[in-house]
Amino acid sequence: MQQVESLPRGSVEYYVNGRPFRARYGTSVAAAMLESGFTSFRTSRRGEPRTPFCGMGTCFECRVTIDGVPYRRTCQVAVREGMRIETESTPSVERHTPLEASHEHLRADVVVVGSGPAGIAAATLAAESGCDVVLVDDNGESGGQIWRARSASTRRNHEPAAKRRWVERCKRAGVRVLTQTTIFDAASANRLIAETAKGTLELSTDRLVLATGATEFVVPVPGWTLPRVTSVGGLQALLESGLDLEGKRVLLAGSGPLLLAVAKSVIDAGALVRVEEEAPSRRLVRLAQSLLRHPRKLAQAVRLTAKTRRFTKHGRRLVEIRAGEDARGMERIASFVDAAGVRHDHRADWVAIGHGLVPRTRLAHLLGIRTSRDAAGNSTIDIDESGRTSNPACFAAGECTGIGGVDVALAEGAVAGLAAAGRLLDAARMATRVRKERGFARSLERVFAVSPSRVLELDPRAIVCRCEDVERREIDAYGSMRDCKLKSRCGMGPCQGRVCGPIVARLIGNLEDRVRPPLFPVRLDHLLRAGCSYDSPDELPRRDAGDHDSVHE
Repeated sequence: MQQVESLPRGSVEYYVNGRPFRARYGTSVAAAMLESGFTSFRTSRRGEPRTPFCGMGTCFECRVTIDGVPYRRTCQVAVREGMRIETESTPSVERHTPLEASHEHLRADVVVVGSGPAGIAAATLAAESGCDVVLVDDNGESGGQIWRARSASTRRNHEPAAKRRWVERCKRAGVRVLTQTTIFDAASANRLIAETAKGTLELSTDRLVLATGATEFVVPVPGWTLPRVTSVGGLQALLESGLDLEGKRVLLAGSGPLLLAVAKSVIDAGALVRVEEEAPSRRLVRLAQSLLRHPRKLAQAVRLTAKTRRFTKHGRRLVEIRAGEDARGMERIASFVDAAGVRHDHRADWVAIGHGLVPRTRLAHLLGIRTSRDAAGNSTIDIDESGRTSNPACFAAGECTGIGGVDVALAEGAVAGLAAAGRLLDAARMATRVRKERGFARSLERVFAVSPSRVLELDPRAIVCRCEDVERREIDAYGSMRDCKLKSRCGMGPCQGRVCGPIVARLIGNLEDRVRPPLFPVRLDHLLRAGCSYDSPDELPRRDAGDHDSVHE
């Protein structure tokens, strides 16, 4: 572990379980601890060590106590001078939760939830149209996963020009941006309740825009819960937040265009990369034909392929990850099977896996907004050409309406922002661009789609629910998500099914859309303080025997 004896310039000193360490200024706590050699941030129900997986606050695997505040997600917090961290398994952790929470009120013409490309575009266009706009995100900075903010220690990776232009335009438009603000309840589309660092915030608005984005979908294998195994997007997030991969062996496995995009970032960071893409190479011929109709995307694809081609293999499926035999316990051995059934083993310092994205629609379900199913069976928010949902006061844009990428998100965000501001003719003109971009997104989906049988063939030993250590073989007897929750606790942990929910839905052929507040784990004192602001007891967050326990003690 990197002890305090090493004092690089621009570094800060922090403490983990009473021991001093150093990290580069601006690095996330997750990246700092991983770089210092920590292989256990928390201990699972069966006693296994766990470390960050998603890198973006979804999986809750990285939670620790920071400066006396428990259950902090280390991927969301930058390391500070003198910061004191206690891992969850440390007996000395004090679970003190003072009842000092504040409750504030804020009013805006338009509230946009989610500050990725779609949210930024929606907020900017609405504000430029004369609306008072508030943009809300639970991350420390806006940008979403695709435009994730770089840490001060990774400035060598320049931010995309598109992001700089949109962020500057958003500032000029006068959008009020609230970061580290998590929506956990909604009385209606006009009234949202959020948790902040200080307490809770009640947001009142005339129009709501949902730009809640997506989470990664991962097909589990035995060993995917090991330390130094992350999602593909999670590794990218950790890299952008300060993780040093120079000289490390990195293996990316799964399916989808994100693999090559992250591979490029990892190569630029000085790592040794190998990419194992499940989709056979013959499918990419079809994608090449679609790219001919999109010159700019064709140029991007050519650049990515040129950078990663010699490190990439196609048509091999990941079946297992296990610990290597190196003295520090850092090496991972990943096993793959090709179309002929031949097994291939690869050794790496880091393994990242991913099989595409799943729209985030929980807030939409809580509001009773109509949804549909995409080709993979995922829930997507229904919108018309102006971005309006089944609730006249609510609009939606970006990945929550269907996975499409940054160009679709920007176009849909602009449409939703214009429509929310009442500029329906301008929104209709912009909608033609959305239709064009969505066509290419469907081509990508056909090439990289994960077949239903892929999930049904899961190894019985594979853990499906990371929070509750529920294995695949425990799920076979259940016919619904609710039944599975009640009898196995699958989906009832801190992530509340965000990671395992899409997997279970494919296993049992049933996706339950019933969602109840709180949408995210929330501190008890914050929940109590927010409860005092409800007009009647009927508006308090409700739970019954089938609901997950999402309140932190």
